[in-house]
Amino acid sequence: MKAVRVPWFGIALALSTVALEAATAYDHSLFPELQRHLALDWQALERFEVYRIVVSPFIQTSPGFSPTVLGLTTLVVPVYELREGTRRAVTLFFTGDWLSTLPALFFLQAAGWLGNSAAAQLARTPDSGSSCGGFACMTAFLCTLPFRWRTAGFLTLVVFFAWRIALWHRLFDFQHALAAVAGVAVWRLLEARKSGWRQPVIQATPAATVVAG
Repeated sequence: MKAVRVPWFGIALALSTVALEAATAYDHSLFPELQRHLALDWQALERFEVYRIVVSPFIQTSPGFSPTVLGLTTLVVPVYELREGTRRAVTLFFTGDWLSTLPALFFLQAAGWLGNSAAAQLARTPDSGSSCGGFACMTAFLCTLPFRWRTAGFLTLVVFFAWRIALWHRLFDFQHALAAVAGVAVWRLLEARKSGWRQPVIQATPAATVVAG
């Protein structure tokens, strides 16, 4: 009998998201404290507080409930984990977050060094949230679907991100789009490695010894 796969990471992520959003909705003073101690910004990297890179995805960008965040953490991530396993889900979630958050942070700080005060201010603004990891898991999930559904899903995401970026030019929309691209790239890399591992090993056969009669 095939074992039932349990999305442990997705369940833990969903529970922590709902609990923290409920807590910050009840007590708005809690949110800035969480951001101050756990969110990521350039100053945190300068202080070598690298733990924030791991914990910041669990703290959202605003107090209270967000339908987008809830959808990504309670639906998308667990569904992807059910499809491809906990190891894949954890890998896609965190690498999707890091590959979208850290490059944006370095870019903003570099622009600040070059004299862009707005970019420097954004680099010092606490950044957190699980949506980037969720979008990475979403595009990885789309990669596993049949061609027709995969194409429809990616076209929908392209229109969604193009519309949001064109209208609002908000930093997190760029980060979400980058996370979606990172999800596809990481998934393809993992698939390529898996295909390499599955290739049969051909052992050399010793040449037959010919004995003259």
